[in-house]
Amino acid sequence: MKQTRRFDDVKVGEELPPLDVPTTASLVVGGALASRDFTPVHHDRAAAQAQGLLYPVDFGSRGSCSIGGNIACNAGGPRAVKYGATRDNVLALKAVTGNGELVEFGARTNKNASGFDLSRLLIGSEGGLALVVEATLKLHPKPAASRMLRALYRDVESAAEAVARLMAQPDTPSMLEFMDATAIRLARDIGGANLPDAGALLMIEGDGDPARLDALMQTLATHAGGEGCLDIAI
Repeated sequence: MKQTRRFDDVKVGEELPPLDVPTTASLVVGGALASRDFTPVHHDRAAAQAQGLLYPVDFGSRGSCSIGGNIACNAGGPRAVKYGATRDNVLALKAVTGNGELVEFGARTNKNASGFDLSRLLIGSEGGLALVVEATLKLHPKPAASRMLRALYRDVESAAEAVARLMAQPDTPSMLEFMDATAIRLARDIGGANLPDAGALLMIEGDGDPARLDALMQTLATHAGGEGCLDIAI
């Protein structure tokens, strides 16, 4: 940043000039993505996808939220089941502490085993420890194909048992989303979704090699089924 001031030099009520910080600054280098705090998530995802890579942290608010906000609250999303939440996809951070000091944590490498891992402490602290101004995000190879299945259940307990079965087998789904009866009704009545009545619902996604995607989805469907499962649609 070109403009810097120590926090303890700022008087209460003082109007500050705007910081010269670009709102959309992303750079993909060597399988990692350098992002400014204010960069919208969808912009970073697009920058990664243009290089055949994936930033997997994904949620419904991706069009309006920023990377800095995601880091502050350790945002997750439905793909956390396979790829982890924000904390699992940040390699390095730059932040400003309460006394105005610029600090850096982590490294632009997958292996960084020396010293304290303070970046993981900072992620999810909601600005209480420091304000993140730049992050290096971990990218993954973009899956060649993906497919979704929907499973309906008699009740929440049946859906929870299905999740336990899915997570106990080696083919981890790339996305897993749960809805109870109330969420299903609201999605249908207010959102216009074409969903039947059920006690619970799971949206399950598999991704990977197109040559084995059919087998993967069949495996996921088998484990999603069982006692209390009303219907499975792929």
